[in-house]
Amino acid sequence: NLVAAITSKSAAGLRKRWGEKSSILVACALPLVGYFGMGFGAGLAGVSAGFALYLGRGLIQVNMREEFNHHIPNHFRATAN
Repeated sequence: NLVAAITSKSAAGLRKRWGEKSSILVACALPLVGYFGMGFGAGLAGVSAGFALYLGRGLIQVNMREEFNHHIPNHFRATAN
């Protein structure tokens, strides 16, 4: 959870630097990397790959909330959130 929190704090800056689409693609790819890395990696390599899950979680939380708020009209936003 600490990894996800630190990633969430820096996600806005990464989104500006990488762009919206690249940031979302990376955020969606990181859990895949984590699961496959844990499945095929042994020992410390597999455990280290698990951190990709939390990196992706931190990015997804910020990116998806930003996209959600961007596409919902103002008068529905409070109800939708």
